[in-house]
Amino acid sequence: MIPRTRSAICRVNQLRLYSTAPTPPPSSSTSSTSSTSSTSPTSNVSAPRRKLSAKEKSELVSTSFKSIFEGVLGGEETFEHIDTKPIFASPRKFTTLSQFHRDQVIEELEKRMKQNWNRMTPEHKRMAYFISYGNWDAREGFEDNLVKDHKPEDLPFEKPARLAKGPNDIVKELPLRDLWQVSEKRREDYKKMTRRLDPVSKVVVYLAVIISMLAVYRDKTVGESEMIVGDVPDSPLMLADLKRQQEYEAAELKKKQEDEEAKKKSKAKKWYYLWLK
Repeated sequence: MIPRTRSAICRVNQLRLYSTAPTPPPSSSTSSTSSTSSTSPTSNVSAPRRKLSAKEKSELVSTSFKSIFEGVLGGEETFEHIDTKPIFASPRKFTTLSQFHRDQVIEELEKRMKQNWNRMTPEHKRMAYFISYGNWDAREGFEDNLVKDHKPEDLPFEKPARLAKGPNDIVKELPLRDLWQVSEKRREDYKKMTRRLDPVSKVVVYLAVIISMLAVYRDKTVGESEMIVGDVPDSPLMLADLKRQQEYEAAELKKKQEDEEAKKKSKAKKWYYLWLK
């Protein structure tokens, strides 16, 4: 489990330093004392290291892996929980957060929305509105509607619509709008999605398709000259065994045919059989 708090990370780093630090050199006072008592058998014995518990070892390993992968990926994203009060006070800061911190804000907001809505503060309501209808992600490039009330650009019909004032007024279906053309950002995305190939790329693609179809047709119908079909043994012993097996099968077939002919002859009746009987 990756430690989520700064204190846990500092604790793990201290453990790592204490467990891998070399033995410090003796001071001058210690060296003078050891010179006078050089005959002592325990003067050069270092103090035993403290054994790490299983939890401390797992935290040490997880922190080491985290530091390794952060160095490889070069990411600066942290997985520590942040204070969400400034984010709720200014909903536009939501777009600058990482995905981990966005999930944290959304999770906290969902917990609030599952409770009594009368207890929700205006900041939480404004954040919920911005996440759903703000000018970010799929609605990037739209006019900022967080404070000012205006017509949304991605309405599926033209506004204002003509209302029926009397029972004889004819109500018609409103024409649908192309939501891919409502803003410059969406028009750019639509062009990227439907961008056509240039003539050179088209020629390459068509040639590849034609060559593939010809190859499949040749494999299915024509075949290739001198192409080996099946496994042909090269060993003399295997060739002898194969020849012996073919001779045995031919002899069995011949014997079967002779037996069938003999049975037919034995069952055949002569022309005088009925006269003698």
